[in-house]
Amino acid sequence: MATTGRLSGRSGSLTIGVTTFHVKNWEAEIMAEALETTDSSSGSYREYIEGLVSGTVSCDFNYDTTAMPHATSTIKRGATSSITCTAGNSAKTITGSLFIERIRYRNDSRGLVEGSLSGKFTGTITEPT
Repeated sequence: MATTGRLSGRSGSLTIGVTTFHVKNWEAEIMAEALETTDSSSGSYREYIEGLVSGTVSCDFNYDTTAMPHATSTIKRGATSSITCTAGNSAKTITGSLFIERIRYRNDSRGLVEGSLSGKFTGTITEPT
């Protein structure tokens, strides 16, 4: 079975502002609004064109007092900062500006203290090619 082109996520990274963080995982979702153009010439089928593009980013991390995603003034709830999501150990990235909506913490008496960060892209989003 060919595996050419597949990436291991273990070296993936998330950079917010100028700081690269140790994250357990990240997820970026980029969506296009579907504008319906269906009319009487559509032959009983719906038709669409692309409208506004938007996207979200989220990540999970282990609470680390030496490398916290919110440790800088640009990474706070309500702040906007540049973001780069890097896929595995490749040069494939998703970049843009991120409006940070939420930073969440979870304390589990049987495990590590964990956190998550989520937000929305604002402005241009550059996808991997």
